[in-house]
Parts: sequence; C-alpha cells; structure tokens
Amino acid sequence: MAFEVARRVLGVTVEHYDTAGRQGAVDAILHYPDGRTAAFEVTRLAGPGELQLDSILGSQGHSWPNPGNWWWTINVDSVADIPRLRSCYASILQTCESLGVQRPDSLGWTDHARDDEDLQWLAESSVRMVGHPEVPSRTDDEVRDVMVVRGAVGGAVDEALSGLPDALHRAFEADHVRRRIGKLGRAAQTERHLFLILGLTGLAFPVIDGLIVGRALPSEPPPVPTDKVTHLWLAPAWSQRVLLWANNSWSQWHPYDAA
Repeated sequence: MAFEVARRVLGVTVEHYDTAGRQGAVDAILHYPDGRTAAFEVTRLAGPGELQLDSILGSQGHSWPNPGNWWWTINVDSVADIPRLRSCYASILQTCESLGVQRPDSLGWTDHARDDEDLQWLAESSVRMVGHPEVPSRTDDEVRDVMVVRGAVGGAVDEALSGLPDALHRAFEADHVRRRIGKLGRAAQTERHLFLILGLTGLAFPVIDGLIVGRALPSEPPPVPTDKVTHLWLAPAWSQRVLLWANNSWSQWHPYDAA
C-alpha cells in the first residue's frame, strides 16, 4: 500500500530493496523520472495488540456463525479475550435470546448471571455483545452471521491537529520507529522518506481522529531528525487522505481512488 501511494503521489518507480539478503537495507528505493533516487522506509504505529486483533478478526471476515434467531454484534478491545469469547459467545447469545435480553451486561447479578461462568467472565472482559431482535438472523434470502469488530474509541477531536507534534514526538521514541529512522540515516540517498501507517490507537485519539476525518493541515513541522528524515508520510487507517511533510510544508493527497 505504501509503495503504491508513493508511486501515485510522486510519479516514481518503486524498487523493493529490502530483499536478496540485504542487511539493514531500507524497504524501497524511489526512482524519479529525472534520475534522482530516494530511500523509503515503512512502519506502523498502533497500540498494544491492535494489529494482532485486526489481523485475527479480519482473517475471519469479522463474522462468526450465528446459532441464534437474532442478528448480533460483538465489540472486543483485547486480543487476549478472543479465545474465551470464541468458545462461549454462542451459549451467551442463546441464553439472552431465551430470556428476551438484548445486552448480556443488563443481567447484572441476577440468578442467571451468578450461575453462569461465561456471563461472569463477559462482565469483566473487554467484550460487549448486543442482540438485535428486530433483525432476524435468517431470511429466505440471507443468513446474517454475528459481526465481530474491535471496540470503538472516542473523545474530543483535535481538528486543528495542534497536538500532532507532541504525539509524533512520543511515537518516535518507540524502538521500532527509531530503528527505521536509523536505517534511513545510513542510506546513501540524501532524500529519505519515512512512511507511517497509523492504526486507530497509534496516536492519541483526538489527533488520530483529526487526521482521519478532518480537512486541516498541521500548522507546525513534525519533530523529525532532519539529518535522517527529509519526508514524512502519515497514512491514517480508515481515512481517504494521506499527509506528506516535504520541503518545509505539509500537503495532503487522496491517492486511493487514483487510477
């Protein structure tokens, strides 16, 4: 994805370079039409477990078999809860349907909850289940599996992106980011690109939401070591835009719909 974005935005040819046993090589070399080249390194910023959780749920199509009569949605925040959830969600939703209860947590400490270890576990987990009795799980034309997605995050939105420099400063302290910056610093090219793919929990929520849904450009430069990084790309998840810091200014691009 990062290689294709660079190709569409810059009009470059991208050579995958971290191959053939090269040690400490950058991910790619960008070749401009005029003969110039640039080093290109890609990494992700995400909170603990976010990438693993997204990978697991995505590989299953965010849907699990539905043994009930209602359509159900499940939100889960912690990847550690997936194994237990997978083993007990069916019995929980069937119990709730038999009682006419849409939300398992509404059972509180009723006799049903006290006598059911799965309901007790659910109450203390990162999982939230909601049944939708108005939407049948099966019709003549459709079977609706249980939809399982990562839990939502929320809060105030930093529309002006005033908190971006501080958020990036903290992000650049992460070991994996420092290693990528170090690789760029050792590259032979004088133009060096760091491409950051931002998960929903990769930066503070007000900043990441401002990047995803906002239209504003940051008003301050990023706190990158300019002797190692000359270009910084920010590609937030679920956003149509990509931000690029280059030549002492920010620009935004919409490359995903490009031919």
